[in-house]
Amino acid sequence: MPTVQVWIPGLLRDFTSGEVEFPVSAATVGAALDAAVARHPLLRSHLADEHGQPRPNVNVFHNEELVRSERELAAPLTDGDRITILQSVSGGC
Repeated sequence: MPTVQVWIPGLLRDFTSGEVEFPVSAATVGAALDAAVARHPLLRSHLADEHGQPRPNVNVFHNEELVRSERELAAPLTDGDRITILQSVSGGC
């Protein structure tokens, strides 16, 4: 099974005990996200709603590609791939 790196932005690091990046073994993008949540269970509520659906303010990238569909979550991984989780921040006056 491929080993990939999961990168966590500053806004979510409180839920990963401060880990910035960590390896997971997974065959698909979705399985890598599941492995990240298994390693850091507090991430779950920040990545998905109470129905398990991805939160609209969270973007997941597989290497350089934005993951938006079930098909992309099923994309196979290879050793050295990178999963990046970015939480959108908005606000203003």
